[in-house]
Amino acid sequence: MVYTKHFNIHTMKHLNQTESYIKNADKTLIDEIEAQHLDNLFPYIANDDKTLSKQLISGHHIVNVQNAIEEFYATKEMALRQNGTYLEFDFKTGKMIFNKAAIEKNRKGGAAIVGHHLIQSFSPEDNLTPEQIHEIGRKTMEEFSGGEYEFVIATHVDKDHIHNHIIMNSTNFMTGKEYPWKVIKLENGNFKNVSKENFEKISDKVASKYGAKIIQKEPKTTRTKYTKWQVENLYKNKIKSRIDFLVAHSKSIDDFIEKAAALNLHVDFNQKHSRFKLLDEPQIKMTRGRSLEKGQPDKYSKENIEEMIKGNDLDYSIDAIQMLYKEKVDIEIDNYDYQIKIEEWQISHKTEKGYYINLDFGVNNKGQVFVPAFKMDPGDNCYYLYLKTKDFFFYTSENKEQNNKYIPADILIKQMTTNNGSRPLYKEPVIDTLKELVTAVNFLARNGISDGNQLENLENKLQSSSEEAYNTLQELDIKIAELTNIAKSLLLAENDSSIVSDVQQQLIEHGIGKNISYDNLIEKIETYKDTRNLLNMEFERTLKEIEEYKKIKYVSDKYDSEEKNNRTSI
Repeated sequence: MVYTKHFNIHTMKHLNQTESYIKNADKTLIDEIEAQHLDNLFPYIANDDKTLSKQLISGHHIVNVQNAIEEFYATKEMALRQNGTYLEFDFKTGKMIFNKAAIEKNRKGGAAIVGHHLIQSFSPEDNLTPEQIHEIGRKTMEEFSGGEYEFVIATHVDKDHIHNHIIMNSTNFMTGKEYPWKVIKLENGNFKNVSKENFEKISDKVASKYGAKIIQKEPKTTRTKYTKWQVENLYKNKIKSRIDFLVAHSKSIDDFIEKAAALNLHVDFNQKHSRFKLLDEPQIKMTRGRSLEKGQPDKYSKENIEEMIKGNDLDYSIDAIQMLYKEKVDIEIDNYDYQIKIEEWQISHKTEKGYYINLDFGVNNKGQVFVPAFKMDPGDNCYYLYLKTKDFFFYTSENKEQNNKYIPADILIKQMTTNNGSRPLYKEPVIDTLKELVTAVNFLARNGISDGNQLENLENKLQSSSEEAYNTLQELDIKIAELTNIAKSLLLAENDSSIVSDVQQQLIEHGIGKNISYDNLIEKIETYKDTRNLLNMEFERTLKEIEEYKKIKYVSDKYDSEEKNNRTSI
């Protein structure tokens, strides 16, 4: 992220030029300047030693950047004159004159904010030229200000980290109104600089786009990788939970291993490092004990477990252990509610952290929304976005900072699918459960792995999930039928106002807004149909996989039986 700062400028004096400061500007650190409340800011940002002999200075709505302070002043005076305020009668000339001191006062008589000083600092590792950094600053400000405020940008090259100093007039060049810089007070008493955060987000978006042109990088994370990481961490937390419980309720290492089996935890102390595996989860690979506790690789070694158990004066039975243990794992896998398709042309650009997706809220309100990489997966010439209904995303407008806002998932879904003609797919959690269990069971069966009671546990889970999938299919059928009947009534209500209230009540009872249109309701029904079809395909596939697994298991059991008989006969 580009590092940014913001300071309010309260007096015109702080922008004025002084000869003495110009001479010493190259020796003055930026921190010292900030401590002086930005005195003489224009000569500092325009110093030849810092800006390649003024080649990297530009302005917006400014005729001459060397006279920017006077032009700022003129814009403010024009706005106040237009309002007819702060005009006084001069008895010497017999004319109405403008009271220049009024520029530094707000409507309540207090100190006004006459300008804003913004700083963008870039890392040397960005591999950006001073000219590119200057252009990033210009594009950031045009988007942030909506192009309606005067500003001057000077790109400083006197430090390893090239940085932009930006001075923006607080008075709108077009309307004469003051820039609505927003700072809010939070419930905890702290303050949140909303406008500064908006500036940062626009700055990041523009800068990342330039960075992508130099070094095109795919996001390091995808939803698949992120979910896999979450599952691995879920397993680790469950393993740690069981080990910690067993350490507190075991009297010896042998007692520990025996009770671990009762809690469906396989323990292997025969290797260099201790290893563990959950037998009631579709965990395929063993987990090393040294990976369970960051910074303490030996915490779950055999030697350390023995040391922690030493001194325990207790005697719990296996039955007591199973009754006492209650798993406390609070990690929740980041599942999703909807999957939507994103076409490549809908993506503005990519960064290592995620994607900027184009959004259009009208002719004069186009922009981008940032989506973290862990919510996206690449497909064939497209991408898939996985959303939860409670998700929010930040939208940055290309036109005005005031249009920037957080948008909920349903708005993003509507925008994306309307633009590319696709439909969102509602996700039933049991679909992933079936896939996960089938993969694990088949892996164990095909590789002849029979580790404790893991296969039996997974078989039971698979059977239970299959029943859940069947019940979900029935529920979806009922839901689709009920919504289809409501859609018919909604269509009839267009010509019969007497049934409108009844139809609206039905919509409310089904958790749908009473003002939904017929077309939108049909779209929702089609989404449920797509979900049902996907679940049905997975359900049918699971049944086939179960039959295949039973065949493999039958052959394996038969082979084991024959081997046993042969050994007995010998």
